[in-house]
Amino acid sequence: MGGEIRKNPNGPYRLYNPAKRSGLGSGGLAVSRGFGDTALNKWGLIYEPEITKFRIDNQCDYLVLGSDGFFEFFPVDEVVKCIYDL
Repeated sequence: MGGEIRKNPNGPYRLYNPAKRSGLGSGGLAVSRGFGDTALNKWGLIYEPEITKFRIDNQCDYLVLGSDGFFEFFPVDEVVKCIYDL
């Protein structure tokens, strides 16, 4: 039995439990907020994070951490501009 992923018209994609069409818990899980959430694993949520390693040295001015939900609303070039405008 798989979950159903649908685009929310006012937000991110969400994973829905197919057994719950209404009531408590029927709002779906925002995919960008699924980190470490095992509750919907059997419906297809992959809760293990994608990890990338890189060395931070004195050439790095700033480190920005953000989810896909953050970068959905703040493009990288705008984030960089905001940092350097501080």
